[in-house]
Amino acid sequence: MFYPLHNGSLNIGSLLAASPNLALALLVVGLFGVYAEFCGPGRIWAGTGGSALLILGCWGLSRHPLQGKGLLLLGLSVLLICLQGKPPLRIGWSFFSVVSMYNGLVMLLDSPGIGRWMALAVATVVVPLSTFLLATAVRARRNKLNREPAAWTGAPDRLEEA
Repeated sequence: MFYPLHNGSLNIGSLLAASPNLALALLVVGLFGVYAEFCGPGRIWAGTGGSALLILGCWGLSRHPLQGKGLLLLGLSVLLICLQGKPPLRIGWSFFSVVSMYNGLVMLLDSPGIGRWMALAVATVVVPLSTFLLATAVRARRNKLNREPAAWTGAPDRLEEA
């Protein structure tokens, strides 16, 4: 693939503008960095680096004209992932979310578009990971609300002596 040079050197802006696959890869790695920050708060480098890569990937994809049908399918995929948060877990929604994300990524750009293998890899990794993290968060929230009041207020349990 030809990467444009600026004054004889390769700069990141021209590289991202020439390769939407690289921009998508940066976006996904950034998303995983943000996920890592949510899972273990206080890891400064995961959140900061993930946010920077996420912004850089979004900027790289914004250098290309985006298609409405691709954005609509990606939005449907996000909606289907969010519906996974309502119990019971429905595997069918995850399957349709993967299909929707794959088709949305393929249709997102005209030419040069995102490669089909790249779109398949992203869809099959991001959707199950997002579904797992959402289900874990919902389960943790439900378990927290089902505890007895003494447990979540911090009041010590008292044993009565006979």
